[in-house]
Amino acid sequence: MSDDVRNRSGVGSYYQDLVEHLRGRLAHVELFCPSMSDGNPYQTFHLPLPSDPTRKLFFPNCQKIYEKLRQINPHVIAVATPGPFGLYGLILSKWGRVRLCYGYHVQYNKLVELYWNRLVGRVSSTFMSWIDKRFFQASAMVVANSAYMVESARKAGAQKVCLVGTPIAKHFMKTPTTSSSPKVETVIYAGRLTTEKNIEATLKVMEHLPHLKFIIAGDGPLKNVVKEYSTNYHNLEYLGWLSRENLISAIDRSDLLILPSRRDSFGTIALEAMARKKLVLVSNQCGIASWPSLTKGIFLIENGESLTEAILRVTRLSIQKRESSADMARKIAQTLNAQTINQWLNIFYEIVHHPLPE
Repeated sequence: MSDDVRNRSGVGSYYQDLVEHLRGRLAHVELFCPSMSDGNPYQTFHLPLPSDPTRKLFFPNCQKIYEKLRQINPHVIAVATPGPFGLYGLILSKWGRVRLCYGYHVQYNKLVELYWNRLVGRVSSTFMSWIDKRFFQASAMVVANSAYMVESARKAGAQKVCLVGTPIAKHFMKTPTTSSSPKVETVIYAGRLTTEKNIEATLKVMEHLPHLKFIIAGDGPLKNVVKEYSTNYHNLEYLGWLSRENLISAIDRSDLLILPSRRDSFGTIALEAMARKKLVLVSNQCGIASWPSLTKGIFLIENGESLTEAILRVTRLSIQKRESSADMARKIAQTLNAQTINQWLNIFYEIVHHPLPE
């Protein structure tokens, strides 16, 4: 159960990719989430998100989902988000006495503080923390994909927390990769165009490095700012939101992916770029930077170092060093993907042996 539209965010991509890998490994797996089209039988009306008018808050068709779940008779309900779909999953787990798994991927209580004034932000943060605690108390297992999210869940009262990896869509792994360029010429950012992703830093560095071409792909409340820059600067190409297939093409024609986020629970796009055998530069605020097994495949923006300085540091590497780093990145991504799928199967096995909720 997820409130995020498939492939429209890191969480939306995570569970779409996970389900893709789990089909054939489990007797049955189903993803209930909203979609941008009106033909989804599992959603009803929607409202714009106050903090991001480019995103919508969808409400589930409770009757349709309930009827489908009765047919499936699941052993586990996994909830990815604490919105209306996720809350309905919590209710159904209690009604049907089904074991619950909660995916704690985003600290929504921290995000609301970035968008609203102090009073509204504090009230909203308290409310989101209260909802998270309800999930922590009801879940047989809480999963998170960064060490600090695991620690945050434990401090908030989660009894059983597991650090899990991030799956990668099969076509990111199977589509043939491109060879390295003689030098770094094209830099790409792909993801939500929001304050927490530090889009401002990406736009500023584009001004400082006019000899490099920059590609920005994504949607979000700062879209118009990015579009305005793209009309005023010859070295910026704005592609808008891309399908996963088109995203592969955009990554493949780039040499370096950057993710200078102020706050990012993981940074799935960085792992996807690694799978495409590309150089990846991230801030230490990205959850991916906390994975020791992944740090050999990425470059970090060092403390006290600007994004401009970090990009220049990577561009000055020899082609041999860049090629070896890109090769290692792909191998690391492949290994993590295989481990993640097996890990989720083990998590489900452990959950079904957990006592049923009272």
